[in-house]
Amino acid sequence: MHQSIFIFLFSILFVAGCTKIDSFEGKIEQVRNGELLVGCNHLLDETSNHSSDDVLYTCQVETTDETVVKDLHGEAINLENLTTGDRIHIVLVEPERINKNSESRKVVAKEISLVE
Repeated sequence: MHQSIFIFLFSILFVAGCTKIDSFEGKIEQVRNGELLVGCNHLLDETSNHSSDDVLYTCQVETTDETVVKDLHGEAINLENLTTGDRIHIVLVEPERINKNSESRKVVAKEISLVE
């Protein structure tokens, strides 16, 4: 009985750790040459059993000519209108697994919306 419970709980943790995300929110840490560095520690907490610590993990959010950027009212704006400290919602071109590995934290945005 205990072994069955253990296997069940392990399976849930494994599946949660392998879940791909298709969007997330975060605070812009840096804007540079058509891409954003966005704080994403909370994604590591959800996807890789990472416990929060003093290290700031950022996701490198790349944009393309097709990336739509919106203000608080849903109106189209330029990427240059976003600044460090802005909170944004990012919809990815395709679902990704995000973890501590820096390559996994490089994503391409389909849509970026200002939240705050």
